[in-house]
Amino acid sequence: MRTSESVTELGLYTSTCCQEELIFDIGDVLCRCPHCESVCDWELTDVLISHKDLDSFSPTYPGSGLLRPHSDRKSETSDR
Repeated sequence: MRTSESVTELGLYTSTCCQEELIFDIGDVLCRCPHCESVCDWELTDVLISHKDLDSFSPTYPGSGLLRPHSDRKSETSDR
C-alpha cells in the first residue's frame, strides 16, 4: 500500500524506505514516512486484533494456543 491510500486491515505497517513502524487502523490514510517525510510504500508487518474483537474471544483451545469464540465455550460447560 502507498501513502494516501486507505488502510483495509488493522495492523503494524513498515515503511519500505526507512523501515519505520506505525500502527494503522481500518479507514486510516497512510501517511508519508515519519523519518524521511517521503511518499512511500507501506507493508503490513503484523495483523492486530482490536479490543472489541478480542472481547468476543475466550481462553485458548486446550494445547493449541488458538483463541476460540465464546459460543464454543457454552457447549464445553454443558457437557459437564
